[in-house]
Amino acid sequence: MNKTSENLIDRVATVCSRSVGWLPKSETMNSSPVAHRIHCLLLAILALLAFEAHCLAEMQTVVVLPFANRSKDPSLHWMSESFPELLEERLKWPGLNVLGREERLLGFDRIGIPYNNRLAKASMIKIGQELDASILLLGEFSSDGKEIDVSISVLDLKKNFLKAPLKENGALEQFQTVCGRLAWKVLAQLDPTFPLSLDAYQSRFSQIPNLAFENYIRGLIESDRARQIRFFRQADKAYPNYSKAIFQLGRVYHQEKDYATSSLWLQRLVRLDSEVTEACFLLGLNQLYLKNYDNAVAEFERLSRVIPLNEVHSNLGIAMSLKGAKETAVQALQKAIDGDPAEADYHFNLGYHLWKTGDFAGALRTLQQVAERDDSDSEAQYLLYKCYRALGKEEESKAAWESAKALSPKVENWETRRQMPDLFRIQSNFDEASFRQLQLKIQELQESKADFLSPQDRAARDISRASQLLAAGKPDEAEQLLAQIILRAPDSADARLVMGRVFEAKGEKERAVSELRASLWLRDSAATRVFLSRLYLELNRRSEAQAQAMMALKLEPGNREAQDLVAKSATP
Repeated sequence: MNKTSENLIDRVATVCSRSVGWLPKSETMNSSPVAHRIHCLLLAILALLAFEAHCLAEMQTVVVLPFANRSKDPSLHWMSESFPELLEERLKWPGLNVLGREERLLGFDRIGIPYNNRLAKASMIKIGQELDASILLLGEFSSDGKEIDVSISVLDLKKNFLKAPLKENGALEQFQTVCGRLAWKVLAQLDPTFPLSLDAYQSRFSQIPNLAFENYIRGLIESDRARQIRFFRQADKAYPNYSKAIFQLGRVYHQEKDYATSSLWLQRLVRLDSEVTEACFLLGLNQLYLKNYDNAVAEFERLSRVIPLNEVHSNLGIAMSLKGAKETAVQALQKAIDGDPAEADYHFNLGYHLWKTGDFAGALRTLQQVAERDDSDSEAQYLLYKCYRALGKEEESKAAWESAKALSPKVENWETRRQMPDLFRIQSNFDEASFRQLQLKIQELQESKADFLSPQDRAARDISRASQLLAAGKPDEAEQLLAQIILRAPDSADARLVMGRVFEAKGEKERAVSELRASLWLRDSAATRVFLSRLYLELNRRSEAQAQAMMALKLEPGNREAQDLVAKSATP
């Protein structure tokens, strides 16, 4: 074996092994160095495959079906869809992939069943299987106009086992809180080690005014576009900056081809939450359709750095081509092809771009692949005719022209008028579900890699991640991660300290104090005592603030912040 081959084996084995945080020890091997390298490579690949299998096994896809309305009040029909919407948000937890409304609708459509809340068990199971779900949540509710009773059952499709129903009740106007208690019970039933108390769990979710939420749900289930818009506008009015309602308005206007109005709503949403990826995708489409190519490039380019979907790369390439960026357009269009070589539209777009920019030989090669996949593609045949003619291949040009005319009479009009429309095939469907599943699998893979870390290293890594989430303005996600760390490592002073910062950021100062006291009990620290002193002072507990600041000075006599806190706490 030559040196190059040995180096290649070394590099691949090292990359694979490092990706799982492990390398076999050479002293356990008695074979030759090259054989050892090959052995390392094989073991590393097997480990990666095992990790992927572990991820797929651990990830559970959850489908929440519309709740059956058992009350006698038809005006509460809208609530059937309210519970899946609430539970979609409240059941987000590591290891669970909760499908959204659009995915549920797709499942019903695929098997030809109307989307409703009165289904036979066999139909429910069929929908779950169509959506490749692990768990179905089946619910119902009843109300006398004052109280509401809600029940939910967990159907494990993998084990074909229906668990005991979970029930909650309360005042009708408190149905969001009732749903939250129900979600907590579901998570605890799915995972007996679920770390959050009911109060801590409920505090993670803000209450939407019932009027706003009802209008939002009515907008979702309404089929008339004008009424949809009215409901969503009323929801936004009742709860200003209601991001879900704003997104739906941008989406509906986009579907109505009112791209300018759609952009106004979506831009407002992006200012509120820059991570709403589907809104950014629709904004990019709007700019493409409005021929604002610079803005379209900016939207898709930013999105491509966050969400590596082929649709994004393809649309970015189209926008770049229309803008006149020849080489960068080729790169983006090629990325889409590399991501999904089986998609003919991606090949067509690259071929069309190459033809437009005068690379007839390159266009010919690409368009021939399109024609081989689908010989009924009239636009591909027409462009082939153009390429052959430009390259002086008269016989092939004539054959392609006859084929194009036979497939579609419109090409003759293009030729007669010497004018053809823009043929780029814009990708208008945003597959956020696939991207979300990819994110979840990557997260699971990262979690599974932690099996090779020591408990201390794993805790340190997760605490660092929680700190990053907090710095990014995501205290709820940081709290969720820290709760798991503390469950695994209750003696972690650092986890308690960061949890204190999380609660401070959320305005829950008393809970922050409790976490800081727990951190100090585990490990004394001047910085932590200064932090606790400041919180006590903000809570107007001056004597306790002064005591903590003085203890901090004993640990660090020159600590200026502690000195300032001693002075401030002594001032009435």
